[in-house]
Amino acid sequence: GVHRAARRRPERAVSRRRITASASARAIACGYWLDEAVDLPVEPVNDAMSEGDKLHKLIEEDDGTDTYAIENCLDTRLRAAQLYLREHCPQDHGREQAYGYDGERARFLGVGREVYAAHPTCTVTGTADVVAHLGGGHWLVADWKSGEHGARHAREQLRTLGALVLAAYGGEHASLHAVHLEHNQAAKVYDHGSIDAMDAAALIHELHTRQPGPPVAGWASMVTLY
Repeated sequence: GVHRAARRRPERAVSRRRITASASARAIACGYWLDEAVDLPVEPVNDAMSEGDKLHKLIEEDDGTDTYAIENCLDTRLRAAQLYLREHCPQDHGREQAYGYDGERARFLGVGREVYAAHPTCTVTGTADVVAHLGGGHWLVADWKSGEHGARHAREQLRTLGALVLAAYGGEHASLHAVHLEHNQAAKVYDHGSIDAMDAAALIHELHTRQPGPPVAGWASMVTLY
């Protein structure tokens, strides 16, 4: 589809948009779309987005029963996700964990992105598909990806999610995984390293204080806000 460039509405005071983890790379590179006076282009739903939504729903609704496994046995990505969790989260994990930072503290907001609406003062938010405490101040933060491109380029998203988790719960560091799930394939883990508590605090401060600015070539025409 064709995407129109962002347009600025005239005669409106500057008010900054919330930064989500999935848009943190753009926020750091270009502050143009942070201005609420800027009309954002609408990205039409495409096959990749639809497939990603289906994948997340498949995993989120898994209640661990044999019935669910049998009903979804034709989608091998469910089994691949289960095997990843068994290997990397041997005890327990949280799913679709939403976090927010309001300038004073970071905290767990609830399950799913829908909870953001109840926390309008949060300037930085993010929802992690998998959050697991591995002990000893070590956390695991992972995100399911239906496409390889998204998995390869998830570093800033995961760093923001890891920062929010550490700020909310405390801890020394968080390991960051983008997990690519494809039909009839084992889960492919893209290891994006880790973030420690000091870097987490610095990143959240940077995102919280990021102000709108002029457009930057290659960044100002398209955005992802969710």
